[in-house]
Amino acid sequence: MRRVIVARPEDLDLAIPPLQDGRSGITLRDIAAGYSRWVCKDWVRACNVEYRAGPNGPSVSLLAQGGKVWTTGDPRWPVFVIRNGRAEILDSITLVEAQQAQLAFSAGPWLVRAGHLCNLAEEINHYGYSGLRPADVCERAAIGIRSDGMVVYVATDGATLDEVATIMQQQGCSSAIALDGGGSVGVLDNTGRALLGSSARQVCSALMFNRIVDEIVREEVPKMPKRPLRVYLSPSQQPENKGLGDYGTEQQRMHELAWLVGYHLVKLGHAPIVSLRGQKLSHIITFSDLLDIDLHLALHSNALPAMSEKERQKAQLGVVAFHYPGSAVGKRVATALHDALGRLNPHGKGWFTARSDLREISETDAPCVYLEVCFHDDEKEVRWILDNFGLIARTIAETVVKALSSA
Repeated sequence: MRRVIVARPEDLDLAIPPLQDGRSGITLRDIAAGYSRWVCKDWVRACNVEYRAGPNGPSVSLLAQGGKVWTTGDPRWPVFVIRNGRAEILDSITLVEAQQAQLAFSAGPWLVRAGHLCNLAEEINHYGYSGLRPADVCERAAIGIRSDGMVVYVATDGATLDEVATIMQQQGCSSAIALDGGGSVGVLDNTGRALLGSSARQVCSALMFNRIVDEIVREEVPKMPKRPLRVYLSPSQQPENKGLGDYGTEQQRMHELAWLVGYHLVKLGHAPIVSLRGQKLSHIITFSDLLDIDLHLALHSNALPAMSEKERQKAQLGVVAFHYPGSAVGKRVATALHDALGRLNPHGKGWFTARSDLREISETDAPCVYLEVCFHDDEKEVRWILDNFGLIARTIAETVVKALSSA
C-alpha cells in the first residue's frame, strides 16, 4: 500500500514529548494522544519522521519546534524546515535558524534535488548514513516540496529507496528526502488507528497534519515471479511453553507469525502452506514430504536453561537458525535469516549452525531451516518481537524468497 498526503506548510506541526537526553520512550499513538490533550484535538494525520539510534534509542536527527532545539543531530544531514509560512529542505541549518523556525527536523538522504533524481549511493556515502538497506523492499517514508510550495508526505509498505525517490519525483516534488523506515513507519488517523505501518515503535516525535489538501491511497500489485516458490511453514506445536508478559504461548505466537509470513509470501507471488495447530510432528513431516516444496521452515521461540540472574544477564540472546549438515540451500537460507533478523534485534547476535538431532531438519526431504526467532523468557526479547511483529514476518518472507531465488 502507498499513502500520499499533501498539505500546506502552515497546517503542519511537530509534536515532541519531553525527551530525557534525547531518548525516545513513547509510541507514535501516545505522542498523538498527548498532542490532542495539550495542543490541538482536530488534527487529521500523525506520522513518524526522524531517525533514532535503535528502535527506542536517542534521536540522531535534529529536532526543533516552537523556538526550542531538542536535539542537534548529525550536522551533515539535510533539514526539512518550515519558517515564515514556507517549507524548505536545506543542506544545513544553524541552531539560531532552527530556533527561529516553526519546526525543523533532519533526515535523508536526498532523493530529489532541483527536480532531478539523486545518485543514492553517492548521497548515502557523502552524508554518512548506515543501515538504510537501500535495495531492500520494505516500509519506507519520504517528504518533499512541490514547486507550488505544497508539502508531500509519502509512506509505503514495500519499496526500495530508488523506487521511493521515483515516487517523489512523480508527485511533482522539486526537492525530497527520505525519512525513517522499517518498523518506525507509521501513519495514524485522529482515532489512533494505524492507516499504514505501525504505532508500536518508540519514537521521539510526530509530524502532525492539522489539515490536508489531498490524500491518495493506492494498493500496490506485486509482480508475479515466473515460478512461485512453495514454502512449508511449520510453527511450533508446544502450547505448554509460555512466554513472559503479553507473549502468550510459543504455539500461539508462532502460529500467528506463520500466517503473517504466509501473507507476505502470497503478496510476493509465492505459494506458502501453513501446518495447522494441534498436528503431531510425524504428520507434519509426512505431509511436508508429500508436497513438492522448495523449503521447510520451522518457526519456534527459544528459552534459556535454568541459571542464575547474573548468568542470564551474560547469556547470548538473539536469533538462532539451524540447518542440516551439508545442505547448501539450508545453510544459505539459515545464514540469510540469521543476518537479516539480527540486524533488527538489538539484544544479541544469536548464532546459526548445522544440526542433525532435530527431527524436522533430519527427516524432511526438502531443505529445512529450524528458526528460533526470539527468547520468550527474556523480557527484552519479548518486547522486541511484540513491537516488531509485522516487520519480522515481512523480513522472514522477503529473506527466504531472496535466498531461494539466488540458488
